[in-house]
Amino acid sequence: MKHLPKHSNIVILKDTYEDDIAVHLVMELCEGGELFDHIFMRGHYTERAAAAVTRTIVEVIQQQFPLLSLLSFAETEQGVAQAIIRSVVDFRRDPWPKVSDNAKDLVKKMLNRDPSKRLTAQQVLGYCRAFVYGGSGWNK
Repeated sequence: MKHLPKHSNIVILKDTYEDDIAVHLVMELCEGGELFDHIFMRGHYTERAAAAVTRTIVEVIQQQFPLLSLLSFAETEQGVAQAIIRSVVDFRRDPWPKVSDNAKDLVKKMLNRDPSKRLTAQQVLGYCRAFVYGGSGWNK
């Protein structure tokens, strides 16, 4: 993390130290809070807001790791890979019935079992831009 270029949406690792019990990370102070806490407090995000957050995350990944696509990233992360292999998204359960068909289509394409058919980071950004800027009626 110390070697990553600075980005406004990535916390800066200031220092590290280790004791007999743990490795400690000294990070810059971020007063905005955790994304999970914001989602929990709001109860839900609109598709447009979720697309904006997703776009930021994908842009950071793409900028910081230009040779690394979401495709290759997903193949190296066991938990993500297992979710893809199992394909266990039940679109009949909450919150999915309230989500547009286009947003569900994006999730399906991001979790495609076949790596050659799975979306790249650039393709995900295209979807997110359509959500945020396209006004294409993706919200129900």
